[in-house]
Order: sequence, then structure tokens, then C-alpha cells
Amino acid sequence: MHMTSWEKVCLPKSYGGIDFKEGSKWNPAMISKYVWEIMEKKDLLWVKWVNLIYLKDESFWSYNQKPDTSCSLLIQNRDPYSKAIWSFLSLPKHQFILWQIVNSHLLTRDNLSKFHIPLESRNCPVCEDHLESHDHLFFSCAFSRRVADRTFEWLGNNTWPVRNRCIFDNCSRSDLSIC
Repeated sequence: MHMTSWEKVCLPKSYGGIDFKEGSKWNPAMISKYVWEIMEKKDLLWVKWVNLIYLKDESFWSYNQKPDTSCSLLIQNRDPYSKAIWSFLSLPKHQFILWQIVNSHLLTRDNLSKFHIPLESRNCPVCEDHLESHDHLFFSCAFSRRVADRTFEWLGNNTWPVRNRCIFDNCSRSDLSIC
């Protein structure tokens, strides 16, 4: 089950996507590159082959294209988390999970219920007190909060809940300075 649109997945990593190439846009760009190489008669084997077999020393523009020939010519807001998500220090599996977290696309119980998937309970399986949602899981679940507090205490940083809430709510830099 996927909750992310294809358009979002195709965005560059720095814009919040996974950087998949969207074929309908990538294909014309690559064909344009190939056309340029043919017109410039680059010293490449495939260019020589195209010129010999198809163009027969004619201009590219005077070539009569056959119907079965594939040759058609031809800013989003930057994601503030992209460097953290796509860091070379993290594993691809962790990068993908973090990308899902930042985009609120984890398959939490509230998200599963949007797809009418039958569940015994929609409550958090850890604390069993509240509806399991992205926000609950990362910010208000008592158990998750205790684990995170102890982890950050061990690491020597106790300001993470306020700082993270500021970041997720797109606070200004001056708001972050108090954290």
C-alpha cells in the first residue's frame, strides 16, 4: 500500500522526493541529448550507425521519420529535511523510512483506516490510550516520549521535543534559537 503520489516520488531528494525519474519527462530530455549528438556527428559508435543506416549523410532535420521511430522532441519548495534524510551516513532502508516519517506517510492505524482496512483497534498498540497517528507516535505517545527522552538525555540533549515541534510546524530560525 502506497500513500505517496507518483509526482512526489519523482521530485528530487532536495525537494522532498525520492528522485525517481519520471519517464514522460525524462524521455524527451534524453532524446534531445541524443538528437544533439547526432546533429553534432559525435565520434560515437551509435551516432555513426544512425548516420549510416538512417540518415545516410542527410541532415537530421530533413529525415522523414517513420511512424514506428521513437523520436519526439521536445519549482517546487525545497524540502528542509532533504540533507538529513538522504545523508550518505544512513542506509537506504532508513532513508526511505525517514522520508515516509517526514511526509506523514507511515502506515499508522489512522492512515490504514483511510483505506477501509479492518483493524481490531485504531488505538496505539504501545500505550493503548489514543488513536495511533503520526503525530501521536512521534510527539504525544507516553512510551515513545519516555524512550526518546532517555535516549536524548543519554546523548546530552534535552531540547529535542520543542525543537522538533518547531521544525515540523515550520517555525522561524529565531523560534529555533530558544531551543
